[in-house]
Amino acid sequence: MHLSEQSGLALLAALLACRPPPAETTEPRAPPPLFVATPDRLYTTAPVADGLAYVPVAEKAIARRSGQVAVAISYFEVDLPDDDRERELAALIREAAMLDVWTDERLEGKVGRVEVTCVTPLATTQVVSLVCERLDATVDPKAADAPVPTPELVARSFAVDGAHVVPLTWADVLLPAVSPKLVVMAALDGHEAREAWLSGPCVATEPGFSVFASGIDIWPDRRTPECPQLTLDRQRIAAFAVPNGLLARIFRLSGAPAEPTDPSAEAPPAEAANAEAPPAEPAP
Repeated sequence: MHLSEQSGLALLAALLACRPPPAETTEPRAPPPLFVATPDRLYTTAPVADGLAYVPVAEKAIARRSGQVAVAISYFEVDLPDDDRERELAALIREAAMLDVWTDERLEGKVGRVEVTCVTPLATTQVVSLVCERLDATVDPKAADAPVPTPELVARSFAVDGAHVVPLTWADVLLPAVSPKLVVMAALDGHEAREAWLSGPCVATEPGFSVFASGIDIWPDRRTPECPQLTLDRQRIAAFAVPNGLLARIFRLSGAPAEPTDPSAEAPPAEAANAEAPPAEPAP
């Protein structure tokens, strides 16, 4: 090696040795997303879409006896970023689970059992859905042989990103020209329960609905074999959802919605929704 090359290398080494260490960043690192898997759901704080993320959910259970009545209630609590909205939502969950209804005074002199199970198909920073199955199998002791009633189903969804928690209706998520009956007809395409759903036994008024990560479930009034729940995936609901509305944001729907079909038409609009969308996120 020539002397000039040796001198150049020595100068480079000296310059590197005098370089100041990199400045430490003052920006705090964001914690990694939370993932908690249960046998049937995935809770995670990983983002679903821009401005939308899952929120933590804690499952709660109550088991007690009131005289000759066994009470078993399972429900959930949601950790929202805003404490006021969290309290409002907690009160609505308690109402749906009837936590404050099954008092000793109400159950006095009864025999049997009360079973309530509430779950959340979706809990995010924008919307929280719940489905409760409520069974009141309490009777007077003289009627202990009475048949067990069928469980009542309650499905609700709430917008939780505003100043207050707001219960969502079909009118909030569907195009103005679309009725809930039209959505039910689409979900019934090829379903053997079509007659029971459309003739009236399944719902007395409008059916309830809940939102999950890649579609909506439509619920009857009671859980019976004749009236099962119905499901529309997110691509089929695209034909009925408000463009850029809540469902469109949750499901990341793109493209113009298809023209809704006349609800009086005999054939259900099963093929109406062909909007393209990216693969669904894991269902909570």
